[in-house]
Amino acid sequence: MMTKIQSLFYRLKGKEFINASFFSAIASVVKILTTLIIGKFIALKLGTEGLALFGQLYSFVLIILVFGGGAMSQGIVKYIAEYLTTKDQRQLKSMISTSFQLSVISSGIIGLLLIILPKTISFWIFDSPDYYYIFYVFGISLILYVLNNFFIAIVNGHIQYKKTNQLNIISNLLTLAISLLLIYFYGISGALLSVVIAPVFSFFVVIFILRNEPWVSKSFFWQKIEPKQVKLLTHFIILGIVSSALFPWSSILIRNIIIDKVSLSAAGIYELVTRISGASLMFFTLTVTTYFIPKISGLKNIKEVTSEIKSVYKIMVPFVVVILIGIFVFKIFLIKLLADDRFLDAQYLFKYQLVGDFFKVCAQIFSFALVARAKVWWVIIIDVSSIVIQIVLTYILVGMYGIEGAAMAYMFMFILYFTIFAILFLRKKIF
Repeated sequence: MMTKIQSLFYRLKGKEFINASFFSAIASVVKILTTLIIGKFIALKLGTEGLALFGQLYSFVLIILVFGGGAMSQGIVKYIAEYLTTKDQRQLKSMISTSFQLSVISSGIIGLLLIILPKTISFWIFDSPDYYYIFYVFGISLILYVLNNFFIAIVNGHIQYKKTNQLNIISNLLTLAISLLLIYFYGISGALLSVVIAPVFSFFVVIFILRNEPWVSKSFFWQKIEPKQVKLLTHFIILGIVSSALFPWSSILIRNIIIDKVSLSAAGIYELVTRISGASLMFFTLTVTTYFIPKISGLKNIKEVTSEIKSVYKIMVPFVVVILIGIFVFKIFLIKLLADDRFLDAQYLFKYQLVGDFFKVCAQIFSFALVARAKVWWVIIIDVSSIVIQIVLTYILVGMYGIEGAAMAYMFMFILYFTIFAILFLRKKIF
């Protein structure tokens, strides 16, 4: 039966995309289950307020990872795929070595700042200095956290779909096991600690699995930092700071707006909705980042790029629509399954959140295509404008409609986000 299904998809799109999608689907299921099980455990044991605090720290960690070296990830994937296509071994070594050393330097500096300013950061994130010890631990573990993601990005750049997803699955299963243990024994402190130490264990497992790869050698990591490669990565660093850091930063601000104007409990309800919606889109995100970016990076002809974008749309968008409709129909069941009756007010947010998710998926296919073609400044400008608009809308609409206003702002922002990309694509201005 599985063979017949795969054969059908091969005729629709081709073996390469289906292989990437198939392995991404497995990784997505594991990631979704990990996210939802951890969320359920926190919701039951720590309630709406505990989930809100967990969400605040998780968003902060995403921001720090960007400044600690994660901003280069998409650039690493793009240029490794490109150098492999052109069989330029010297540039390949130079890119890996330069990005590795930049990751070590930046994560070391950021880690030191976390260790020096733990109480200040704790007060800013949690409105309390009581959790300062979390940032001591994070400062120490950051370099391994960053390198774990760095090595997975290299594998992705080598277009090894199966291995990339294998590493993601292992990382997620380790995160799940460590998180549940820490939450069970240490409550909210354990939940927060799990965010900053689980990837450390993943790093050692990833290194063990990759130990026999031909690029895991000294010659690939300790060459002189190459200014040319730094220049190429700079555009992606700026994009990473904007897209991967500002979106989590805006999430922190949005939760703070909800906390100030409604309550901490309301922020926890909003966090559950965003976690469910985020989990529903993980298959799309993993497939696109694993397949689409390295694939587009190797294409030079604009007609081939356009054809690839249309093909991904034909397969991914209907699939996402079915998922989003399913979530809306079974929203009350999902709330009770993934949390409890304290979160039932979340049902009123889904109609806005899921519409926003649909337009988010449609827009991100265009966005990832521009990133893969190194047209990052357009993405930066659009992302920054969209984030500012969402924050302003959230402030206004939460004041008018309470917690539903935050979901409305999300919906309006991504409708606008998609509209801008669609106009640019249809007019062939930048693609």
